[in-house]
Amino acid sequence: MANKSPSAATIATLDKKFWDIVSKIIGSNYFRPYFSEDIMGVAIGGSLKNVIAIASGIAEGRNLGENAQAALITRGLAEMIRFCNARGGNPTTMMGLAGLGDLTLTCLSKKSRNTSLGIKLGEGQAIEMIISSQKTVSEGYFSAPSIIHLAKKMKIEMPICQGVNNILNNQANIDAVIIDLLYTIICTDQKNGLEIRKQNRPAHLDYLKTLGDRLFSAGPTLTENGSQPTGSIIIAKFDSFKEALHFANEDPYSKAGLFEETIIKRFRQIFPTELG
Repeated sequence: MANKSPSAATIATLDKKFWDIVSKIIGSNYFRPYFSEDIMGVAIGGSLKNVIAIASGIAEGRNLGENAQAALITRGLAEMIRFCNARGGNPTTMMGLAGLGDLTLTCLSKKSRNTSLGIKLGEGQAIEMIISSQKTVSEGYFSAPSIIHLAKKMKIEMPICQGVNNILNNQANIDAVIIDLLYTIICTDQKNGLEIRKQNRPAHLDYLKTLGDRLFSAGPTLTENGSQPTGSIIIAKFDSFKEALHFANEDPYSKAGLFEETIIKRFRQIFPTELG
């Protein structure tokens, strides 16, 4: 703004007269303020985006790629919407400047205090050393515990924010936290289901592609001699059991009646040891 680059921001207030005065004072041909009455929603957007930005920074520091960062921003926005709705804010606020706009800027800017903290964590630096050497404040470090406390109280799932809080305050291993975001879908075929599997395999493979970078692994389970498929296993990142169940139910294999049983569990519940 100091360089008069085009910028915009949301101002939340219930006092329309105050808005009229402030908008005339700070508005210009390069800065446009937008009015909102959703004080709760704007406040939530400004707080939660900092925690998601730390996650985005960790992904960059770990060299997980731009697709992973895009996935974190997208799923982070979903967590922001759930939290906002539970707290009585307007979920549509999260789709505007105070939500998606601020989230995108904070996650992708190297100047972001929260993203830079995440990058250093991803590179292997200790959180204590990072905080003690900072001359600025990474707000997400301090707000993460309160966000998770409220999320648990409201019984809403926020796996990305929970993972970040575990890394910041519970000495959690970053790679282990990434694995903890994974769900495992295990399906058992009906007897004599081989023909159904053959007919629907192309559609099933196309369906798996919709997961993008959220897909960790997928393939058939086989008989002991490896001659025949007995089911399917999908390991992917989902925000909740409900989302994983929906994905499983919409699988072309499932819709065609291939599966006799479907089991969905956290990756750690089935594979408790570390991945090599």
